[in-house]
Amino acid sequence: MTCKVCRGVLRAPARGRRPVYCSRACQARAYRSRRDPPVPAPAEPEPAGRRRQIVEAVWRIAAGRGLQMATVREIAAEAGVSPRVVQYHFAGKHDLLVTALRMLHRDNEGRARERIAALRDPADPRAVLRATLEELLPLDDQRQTGLRVLTAYYARSLTDPALAEVFLPDDSPLEDLVAALITAAGPKPSIDAAREADLLVGGVSGLGLDLLHGRRTKAEVGRTVDYHLARILAEWVLRPASPDDVEAVAELRAVVLRADLERLGRYDGRRVRQRLRDGFVPGHTWTIEVGGAFAGCVAMRPDGDVVWLEHFYLDPAHQGRGIGSAVLDRLLERCDRDRVTVRLNVLRGSPARRLYERRGFTLDTEDDVDVFMTRRPE
Repeated sequence: MTCKVCRGVLRAPARGRRPVYCSRACQARAYRSRRDPPVPAPAEPEPAGRRRQIVEAVWRIAAGRGLQMATVREIAAEAGVSPRVVQYHFAGKHDLLVTALRMLHRDNEGRARERIAALRDPADPRAVLRATLEELLPLDDQRQTGLRVLTAYYARSLTDPALAEVFLPDDSPLEDLVAALITAAGPKPSIDAAREADLLVGGVSGLGLDLLHGRRTKAEVGRTVDYHLARILAEWVLRPASPDDVEAVAELRAVVLRADLERLGRYDGRRVRQRLRDGFVPGHTWTIEVGGAFAGCVAMRPDGDVVWLEHFYLDPAHQGRGIGSAVLDRLLERCDRDRVTVRLNVLRGSPARRLYERRGFTLDTEDDVDVFMTRRPE
C-alpha cells in the first residue's frame, strides 16, 4: 500500500481501518487540494475563439436576462464550458465583463465602418452624419442585441463604480465625432455644433430605447431624426447624381446659360443641351437639392493632378440666397484638405467670375468666349 499524496509506503495498522496517508502532513495537503483545487491546464490547446465564445455568452445573458444574472456559473453554462475554463481565460468576473464590453464596442465600430463605407457617397458629411446616428438605433438584429447589452451595462454601472469607470469614460468621442460632422455638413449660422451633438446623441439614444419597447416605428424615428437635422443644417444638400438626372441638368444648363450666351451671340438651345448630355458623368457629378427638390448641380472632374469644376448651375429661383457660395465653399474645403488644384472656365462677362475670384481663383487665359481660371490649395 502507498500514500495517496507522496506515494510512500504505508505501514499496516495494528487494528482498525487501513491508513490512506502516511502522515498528518500528507493528510493536510490532501485536504487543501480538495478545498482549493488548482485549475488544471487544458490537455490540448484551447481553440482561438474560446475567449470570444465566453464573451458572446455574456452578451446573450445581458441582452436576455440582465447583467445581474451573468454569474460565472451561468456564463459557463451558456457558453457550454465548465466554470474552470472561464476562470482559466479571465482573471476574474470584472475582467470578463470589461473584456466583453470592449469587444462589443470593437464589433459595433467595425460594422458601423463597413456600413458607412458602403454609402453611395461616403465622403458626404451629411450622409455620414445620418448614418452615424443610425448606428445608435436598433435597426437590425445585431444592433438590437448590442443596444440591449449596453443598456444592461448602463444599469449595472449605476451600482458598480469599477465598471462605471470603464463604461463611462471621461472623454466623449461619439459626441466629438457628431460635432465634427455637423460642422463639415454646413450648419446654420446660429448653430453650436458641440451642444447640438450632445442633444442628438442623447435624443437618438432615447429613441433607440423606444424602438426596443415598440413605442415608435422605424419610420417615425427616421422622420424625427430628419426633422432635427433639417433644423440644424443649411437648407441645401448635395446628392450623388445618377444617369436619370441628365435631362434635368441639361434643361437647367439651357436656362442658366441662356442670357450670357445670347449676349455673346452663341446661344443654341439644342446644342447647349446636347453638349451637357455628351459630357455628363454621374460619378463626378452631384445634384443640389433644396427642400428635397432638384435645384442645381455641380461636377468635379479629375484630370491628372488637378480637378475641373464644371456644370455648376443653380436654379434662378434659388440664386441670391448664398446657396451657390456655400456649395462652392464645401467643395473647395475638400480640395484644400486633399491638396488638390482646381481649374474651371466661366463665360466672359459672367458675374460668376467675381464669385470665383473671391475664393482665390486667378486668371490663366481668356478668349472671346471663355475665361480659364486656377485655384491652388490653401
